[in-house]
Formats: sequence, C-alpha cells, structure tokens
Amino acid sequence: MGLEWQKPRVRRGVAGAAVLAALLVVVGLGTLSWKEAHVWFHPSRDEMYVRAIRERANFRAAQAWVRLGLDAMTRGDLTGATERFRKAVAVDGDMAAARFQLAVALERQGRDDEAGAEYRRAVQLEPGNSDARNNLGVLLQRRGDLEGAAEQFRRIVAEEPSYVRARNNLGNLLLQQGKVEEAAEQYRAAVRIDPRYANGWVNLGVVQARQGKVLEAEGSYREALRLQPGFAEAHENLSRVLAQQGKGEEAARHHAQAQELMKARAGGASR
Repeated sequence: MGLEWQKPRVRRGVAGAAVLAALLVVVGLGTLSWKEAHVWFHPSRDEMYVRAIRERANFRAAQAWVRLGLDAMTRGDLTGATERFRKAVAVDGDMAAARFQLAVALERQGRDDEAGAEYRRAVQLEPGNSDARNNLGVLLQRRGDLEGAAEQFRRIVAEEPSYVRARNNLGNLLLQQGKVEEAAEQYRAAVRIDPRYANGWVNLGVVQARQGKVLEAEGSYREALRLQPGFAEAHENLSRVLAQQGKGEEAARHHAQAQELMKARAGGASR
C-alpha cells in the first residue's frame, strides 16, 4: 500500500522545431550571391541565428549527458549518474527532463532536500510534468508535509485524470488522514480507469476491509492476485480476510506465500 514513485522517463524538448526552422532559413540563403544576400543579414539577426545554433547544440549535449546518466543509473552507479545529470543541467538549465532525472538520483541517495529542489524546478519549467509532480508529492508525504503532497496529487488528478499512480497516492494520503470514503473514491477511480492496476485493487481491498465489507475486500485482493500472482501484500491481506471468515487453511496458505515473497524481495534488495 506504499507510495508510488514514478520511474524516470526521458522527455523530449519542444524547442528543437523552432531552432531547426531558423537553421533551415540560413541554409536556404546559402545559394544567394553576396550582393543578393547581404540585405538579409544584419547584426541582430546574425545573433539570433548564432543563438539558435548554440541553443540547439546545448540541447543535444544535455540530452547526451542525460542518456549517459540513465546508463549509470541502470548499472547502479548513483554517484556517476548524479555527476552526468549535473553536467546536463550545467549545459541546459532549462531542460526539465535533466532536472527530473537529477532529482531521482539524489532522492535514491537519501538527499531529499536537494531532490525536492530539483523536482520543484522541473515542475516550474514544465508544469505539466506529472512524473516530477508525483515524485515531489511522494517526497513531501514521506517527510510529513501532507498538505503539500495533497496539493501535488490533486493537481495531477485535475489535469491528467488517467494518471492512476497519483490517484493511488492521493488515496493513501487520504487514508492516512482517516478519510476512508474519499480514499475509496480514488482507488475505485484508479481501477475503473485501469482495470489491470493491481495496486489499486489491493488498496481498494484495504478500505473495504476497514469498512467491514469483507467479501468485497476478498474479491479485490483476488483480482489483484489474478493480475499479479506474486504480489506479497495481496496474499497477506487476503489471508487476513479469509481468517475472518473462518477459512483457516486457505488463509495460512496465502500467509505462507506472502512470507516467502517478502523474504525473496528482501534478499534481492540486499544484493
């Protein structure tokens, strides 16, 4: 039932088309003689073209550093990844994707203050970056700023209703505040939008169990396990509602499966 952090995705910038258009004009003028062309060039326009070329070069260089950073992340080299993302930001400080990836690398190292600052900068640069906004919300909630976290999740839900991770995270926050029915609404919306969203089914089951709807909770947990058979929390929660119904043998079986899965997960994380 934990918070869902969004994995990094590389986002492409939108400035490239405008820069390319500027470059195409320059190429087109290349066929003119000096006498024909000189009227087209003047210092301010020359500066514009030079700036366009420089910006395009910076954008490509920043993209390259981001890709190198992602490669380092894949290898588990968080220090190397951080260095490469910082170089991307140094080259193009307005690239939201570079800021986002840097924030992710910093957060994974427990450097929450720095990560939060980078998530905020990414959101400022690209207000529609739901991944950055979601991760900022998760970070704020983990640090106890529930109002700040709720603001981020609610904005995503308002602007991108199909973003089920934000609905799930908002539901978790509402449940933490004791707003059980409001949490249930978010979980129901999440599984309605994406019926294959196993986390949503598990969390809906948690709410249903709290409301005394044991059979409904059982159904939600079974649906989560149908979608994701190795979901340890679904096995554990299902074992509890089965025990409530006196189905001890089946409850014990699911509890044992949950323990095995959690043990395997812990072993994998320690490697």
